[in-house]
Amino acid sequence: MNGQTLNANAPVFLQVPETPAVPALPSAGQLFKETLRFYRAHLGIMLGIAAAPAALAAIAELSGKAAPQFFVAIIGIVAALAGIAGRIALMDAVAENGTPGGGITGAYQKAVHLLVPAIWLSALGSIAIIGGFFLLVVPGVILGLSLSFSLYVLVGEDKRGFAALVASWQYVRGYWLPVAWRFLFFGIVIILMALAVSIVLAVSGAPIDALRGGPSQGASFGGVVQALVSNFIVFPLSVIYAFSLYRALRRAKAASAPGAEETAALRKRLKIFMIIGIVGIVIGVAALGMLFVRYLPEIQNILENAGVNTVAPDALPQTPLNTAAGLLPLLRSFIGGR
Repeated sequence: MNGQTLNANAPVFLQVPETPAVPALPSAGQLFKETLRFYRAHLGIMLGIAAAPAALAAIAELSGKAAPQFFVAIIGIVAALAGIAGRIALMDAVAENGTPGGGITGAYQKAVHLLVPAIWLSALGSIAIIGGFFLLVVPGVILGLSLSFSLYVLVGEDKRGFAALVASWQYVRGYWLPVAWRFLFFGIVIILMALAVSIVLAVSGAPIDALRGGPSQGASFGGVVQALVSNFIVFPLSVIYAFSLYRALRRAKAASAPGAEETAALRKRLKIFMIIGIVGIVIGVAALGMLFVRYLPEIQNILENAGVNTVAPDALPQTPLNTAAGLLPLLRSFIGGR
């Protein structure tokens, strides 16, 4: 046996090339156990990194009523950027085995350095994935899975733009189902964790006193607990788990480095997906604009009949998502007339 045929003594026309063995990935359970071990071993730096985006998100949420709308929008944008920087800083901490150079400050310095490349990389990947979804959804799902490690490639290998996207695709190629199952497993664990927190809060009869003057005006105690769990447990665990999976894929593909032709072919496919995505976005926006103009009188009548013009701006719900995204002030300006 020379590693090339099943039977070296058989006639040439009967010799069948051996299929290279595909290295197995750690099981979902093993990955999660390793994630918990890493989290416990480096709890201080994990919590320290997670504290900054959590604090800014809380400020954005709590300033929703008291501060001027322009200030709220600025805080929301800053909180969103801090969330991206916090994720990159956590990736750097995991890449450095829990001891990034310069500690928490050093991790954030690297995050700030990579912030623009990360945003650009996310934009490129999102456009390509949108192009995949225009091709009957399934290609978009597969492409989204294939490009899911591009930010980890950026942090772990300092590859940027198309190089990071192609590297992520090459790592996942041949492992789509195993990777999908491992992400699904983590999602199920997080859902069960959220259910457990909700049950504990319900059984304990936790008070729902608001942080800002009463239940109708602020966040409940249960909401605060859920936010703490999300920011200081789920957020770091998700980064550690995905980075561990990225490392496993990188090790599995170490012995079969892609050639220049394969890399060029994947770059070409990505560009095709991106072109389809851009064309689809332009067509979609144009179509929505035409529909809006066409049915504007009907929309105005519906809003007037529903009494939207009389809705007080403060009646709109406060959530971390719309505040952090900076959308709430804009929504208030349209509906509340301010």
